[in-house]
Amino acid sequence: MFGADGIWISFAIAEALTILFIFIYSRLLNKKTNGEYTGFFINKHNDDARVFEHTIQGNVEEAINLSREVQDYLKGNKSATLVSLAIEEMIVNIININESVDAIDVIVRKNEDNILIAVKDNGIDFNPVVENAELQFDNISVLNKIAEKIDYSRVLGLNSTVITINN
Repeated sequence: MFGADGIWISFAIAEALTILFIFIYSRLLNKKTNGEYTGFFINKHNDDARVFEHTIQGNVEEAINLSREVQDYLKGNKSATLVSLAIEEMIVNIININESVDAIDVIVRKNEDNILIAVKDNGIDFNPVVENAELQFDNISVLNKIAEKIDYSRVLGLNSTVITINN
């Protein structure tokens, strides 16, 4: 009916209808979940009150102070002591294995059933999941005992460790 131009017009119409469908679906999902999922890309709403973020310089004194701040932040949670211990053990180990560390970023997120700890540093490549068999009681063996799960990756020259501790 439209010839060769009709083929190209049909592609444009199909894309426009797809965008319209996604827009309508995202609005319906937003209303259905009372705002939990929002926006065109259907992102889950994050509660910033449940997130603790802090950056420290690479020294043990700041690591201990951060551990205390996290314990105060999680006051009333039965896992508060384990979380603060995990943070302290991880950061002290990072400081011990590196000659110098510019900054260490720590993010603690309280979820319904667990607490996530994200630690990023620019030190040497270090995977905390691999334990040293020669050491019986080092920082990382303690961390591996108290954590439910530890994920590690090296991205853009940064060590990125996510520690999960159950409530």
